[in-house]
Amino acid sequence: MDVTVISKAARILDAFTVQRPKISLGELSSITGLTPSTALRRADDLLRAGLLTRDTTGRYAIGSALQRIAMCAPTGVNLIEVAQPVMQELFLRTRYDVGLVVREGMAGLVVARMFGSAGLPMMYTVGSSIPLHATGSGLALLANSSGSDQQEILDGPLPALTPYTCTDPDALRTLLARVRERGYVQSDRGADPSAAAIGAPILDSGGHAIAGLSVVFRHGDGPLQALTETTRAASRAISRALGAPERRADLPVADCRF
Repeated sequence: MDVTVISKAARILDAFTVQRPKISLGELSSITGLTPSTALRRADDLLRAGLLTRDTTGRYAIGSALQRIAMCAPTGVNLIEVAQPVMQELFLRTRYDVGLVVREGMAGLVVARMFGSAGLPMMYTVGSSIPLHATGSGLALLANSSGSDQQEILDGPLPALTPYTCTDPDALRTLLARVRERGYVQSDRGADPSAAAIGAPILDSGGHAIAGLSVVFRHGDGPLQALTETTRAASRAISRALGAPERRADLPVADCRF
């Protein structure tokens, strides 16, 4: 495969975003600037390789092969290796879904996930893109990011995934400040009308937020304070293992769902 073909395939893959996870052939042609026939050939190449999938309506989406490749990125290997034992312990203690998310552009990327007994839909599997403003792990990561990184998200589209998603930039900015101060977020039905989540940040040796850890459970279920304390403790354990500096003492857990 020559460089020109690879470049055209890359343009097709780059067309997919968290706000645009499924794309028709016509849309691919328009977004990439490729002719419909060229877009079809390159999309079919990617489809055969498992890098794209196509549903019954003919719309394309990112395929499982590409999701597996993303997991091999060097920046994520050490994080996952360090986080897995703590996530396993968190899963065994709570029996709820446990997830780990890193930032990828304007969205979050799920790099590890364990599914519990709450019977929730499997919305976000490993390799999935997630909206940062509507999920527990995404909000925890975003709240502890730099001001410029936050502003980039606040200036962009903030789609409502449910009637409870926070889509007002000013309200979201206030929420992020509160999450950063407390070291956790209690997200209630922001991404799924049947689910709630506790999210907490993962910090690296420089004290920078590199991931968000979450426990996801059915709305109205679970001991909120105990889950919050357990999730926050797990995030601190992973951060310490990555060499993060000690932070100030935790504020007491309060019911601050939004």
